[in-house]
Amino acid sequence: MHGFYNMVLRINLAQESYALKMIPDDILAAKMGGKGLAAHLLLSDNPPGVDPLSPENHLVFAMGPVSGSQVWGSCRHGIFTKSPQTGLLAESYFDGKAAECMAATGYDAIVIRGAAERPIWLEISEEAVYFHPAEDLWGQDDSRTKDAVRSWINGHRPQAGPCGVVAIGPAGEKQGSFTMVENDSAGRAGIGAVIGAKRIKAIAFRGCRKKTFADPGRLQHLACRMDRFENVEGFDAAQKPEPAGMVDADRIEGQVAVFVEREDRLTLFDTLILCRSYCDHYLWEQLAEILHGATGLDLDTAGMRAIATAVGDDVRRFNLRDGLIPEDDRLLARFHKKPLPETGKGITEEQTRIMLAEYYRARGWNDKGEPEQNKI
Repeated sequence: MHGFYNMVLRINLAQESYALKMIPDDILAAKMGGKGLAAHLLLSDNPPGVDPLSPENHLVFAMGPVSGSQVWGSCRHGIFTKSPQTGLLAESYFDGKAAECMAATGYDAIVIRGAAERPIWLEISEEAVYFHPAEDLWGQDDSRTKDAVRSWINGHRPQAGPCGVVAIGPAGEKQGSFTMVENDSAGRAGIGAVIGAKRIKAIAFRGCRKKTFADPGRLQHLACRMDRFENVEGFDAAQKPEPAGMVDADRIEGQVAVFVEREDRLTLFDTLILCRSYCDHYLWEQLAEILHGATGLDLDTAGMRAIATAVGDDVRRFNLRDGLIPEDDRLLARFHKKPLPETGKGITEEQTRIMLAEYYRARGWNDKGEPEQNKI
């Protein structure tokens, strides 16, 4: 399928082995990449209720169908696992050189299972996976670790070209539930602790693979158009933190519909994977162009929202399976008792109950917040 390699790399740390597995087009068309593909893989691979720091908790690096393209905001990858901080699905997105190099390895996702017997760092390339000892790096901070790994690659793989490296520091080694992964930006949800529990100190990505896109000219046109916008006074790529001003804040009716539509669009961002800083510039019309140019799929807004809904349902199933309960969807009691200082207004428990029930209906979930099992 255009925009993908149709390939997952599976790494077994305990055995220091790896294998390739094809992904069929129908899965990619339904789940896309990024968050959609990762949630699908974690639902399939992770045992229900697994301890986040146990070897059986899988770690997934995933790319999107626009990774490696010229589309603005596409230089991204995601890391997904079960969070030691929340016990739910963790997702964290990165940009920079590591994302570019990861896209060039020739895999849509990299799934890591098990735990190494000793500290190691991984070298992942288009031709092989190498397991390097990392006892000398254990205890080093992430910056020194990345420098050391890059130096080794430059010295031992002189023809390899650019490489991107992610690493953890001592806090990740000690499996602190708040620890991050360092790249050109940092992760969240304790993903660094999961990597530390697997005794991985760093991962280097390198390769020369390039995807085929359905309509490269269209993607080039989109990139040029954004380049012109960037030079226009008033252009702002900063993400709004919420759909503020889109609906009357004093009305309960209509709030959920606005939120669900925006949530669907951001979910699609995370499956492509696109930087959310462009969420006010890539609306449904632009996302349809990006999807068509990358994959060849000709989808309207309803079709794109159906993909986002399926991805959201998979995440919900994962979280419910691993302990999420409907009460977790409610606000803390203090939000009902203390008004917001900015407005002097608050929200009642009854208003919250009404909106939550409306949200469940909008998502097609039952009154317990459970998606239909046979829903596609």
